[in-house]
Amino acid sequence: MTKVNDQVTDAVSQMNALLTGGAPSQAMGMLDVTGTETIGMGMFNAITAQQNAQTSASAATTASCAKMLRTEILAPEPIDTKSKAALESALLKANLTEQQIITEMALTTIQELSKSNSGAVNATTVDAAASSAKGLVKSKLPTTELPLFKAAMTSFEASIKKLFSSDKS
Repeated sequence: MTKVNDQVTDAVSQMNALLTGGAPSQAMGMLDVTGTETIGMGMFNAITAQQNAQTSASAATTASCAKMLRTEILAPEPIDTKSKAALESALLKANLTEQQIITEMALTTIQELSKSNSGAVNATTVDAAASSAKGLVKSKLPTTELPLFKAAMTSFEASIKKLFSSDKS
């Protein structure tokens, strides 16, 4: 066997000692670098996912706004003087119809009183005549005027009660 120089042997042994002694610290260093890289990639993935979610939300908002802008919104019809006049005319006609019903009730009540021949006009005879007149007038009216008839009857009955309550005082 050949003899190796002592300096070479010594250099190889020092290198082995150096490598063996430095291995744990180098391993920890590699572990730290790997851990740091992993955390960095995790943060990168989280940020990318957040950006993608924001992009999707913005796209949905934009699509909704575009759909709203495409939707046709009908403007309310302006109130013109013709329709206002027509409404006033209808209101006057309804008031006139109610007054006609009250007048018809009064005349029919007087006719019913004249038929009774009792001679005395008091609350009882007027109530009886008004009840009879109510049936007669109601039978002559079209069904479209029945709500007006009810309102007119309320007004008419209040007038009758007021008339007889003023007689007592």
